Amino acid sequence: MKQEISISDVSLSAHLFHDERRKADEMEHLMRQIVEIEGRVEEKEFWKKEAVEEYMEQTFKGISRLFEITGEAPHFRLKRKPKSITRLMNRMGKTVLLTNDPALGREDILNLYRRKDALEKMFDVIKNELESGRLRVSSKEAMEGRIFLTFLSLILYSEVSRVMKENDLYKTYTLSEVFFELKKLRVVTLTNGKSYLTEISKRQRNLFEKFEVPVPVAA
Repeated sequence: MKQEISISDVSLSAHLFHDERRKADEMEHLMRQIVEIEGRVEEKEFWKKEAVEEYMEQTFKGISRLFEITGEAPHFRLKRKPKSITRLMNRMGKTVLLTNDPALGREDILNLYRRKDALEKMFDVIKNELESGRLRVSSKEAMEGRIFLTFLSLILYSEVSRVMKENDLYKTYTLSEVFFELKKLRVVTLTNGKSYLTEISKRQRNLFEKFEVPVPVAA
């Protein structure tokens, strides 16, 4: 959709885009955050409600408005606010882009935005999915090493995510579940030096096939 608007006497074109796949991804991401913060708060001890809110905001910015804090110190509990969660989900998948250049078509605007959006999503993955929000290192060398490993992880994460999207694997797995499934596969070395591979399940074979990776064999 497109609509002409005016902000502070400046004429602008407002383009509204809706993406169902993006909405599904954002809803899945939100639910993972909700479940995770509930578990974290339940495991910890807090002596004030303000401390719970501060911890929630430091973990996932903005998520505290989706909960009501119940219970008493030191064991507080989180109660979901269904209406707040629903309102947030209803806005997902929607993007409003403004331009003061009437010559730009909707495809041009969307392409320009996607270039910027792709970079922002990468940094969001680094902060939330790879849990690299704060370095907490004591030397420049350690910092550079952490950053290097983080970007290697991001490359792997992005490539696995791309293959999953192309093969509709997100209908069956989350990205974490793919890694968890493949972590079950192990090589066992006996005292005589011989090695054998644990049995490869049907789900693991299917994943190797989708990723076009040869089924591994023991050395």
